[in-house]
Amino acid sequence: MKTFLRITAYLFLVLSLASLAVANDGDEIQAAYEAGDFQQVIKYTLVRAENGEVLAQHNLGYLYFNGKGTPADYEEALKWYRKAADQGFADSQYALGDMFYFGQGTVQDYREAANWYRLAAEQGHPQAQFNLGTLYVQGLGVMQSYEDAYAWWMVAAANGNESARVNMEIAHSGEMTPAQITRGQQ
Repeated sequence: MKTFLRITAYLFLVLSLASLAVANDGDEIQAAYEAGDFQQVIKYTLVRAENGEVLAQHNLGYLYFNGKGTPADYEEALKWYRKAADQGFADSQYALGDMFYFGQGTVQDYREAANWYRLAAEQGHPQAQFNLGTLYVQGLGVMQSYEDAYAWWMVAAANGNESARVNMEIAHSGEMTPAQITRGQQ
């Protein structure tokens, strides 16, 4: 029994120290970020990302995509965004949608862009909702559907996306039939 308690106490100590180390890493990341030392930010974030932290994976994707602390590397950004997106992180799903839409770090693939936008849109990401609606109007990666476009713009507008509001106004000015608008609203 004493051995069990010692092991339990030891494990508690190890876990506490690990938590403290993670908290300190967070402070170091923040300090490095505020100092503009993005190489250090990458160093600290990489450890967390490799341990499966979704926000660290997304942030690493952002750093590589934007060339912060390293030359821009779309393939590396795509890798880290995908890891976070696969865990259901909407911002990374949206970022992947953009990367497939524009062919950054991968071949341009509107169908794949639509899939990633949809995953983010279904979680309430307003820009993904807007972009998905736009893909429906253009018939890129999805079957063209003005009704679906209007529906996604309506949701995006309700979530504060001004571009979606503008597109809805354009639709009402004759770009879409009243029947298409009514079906989209339903």
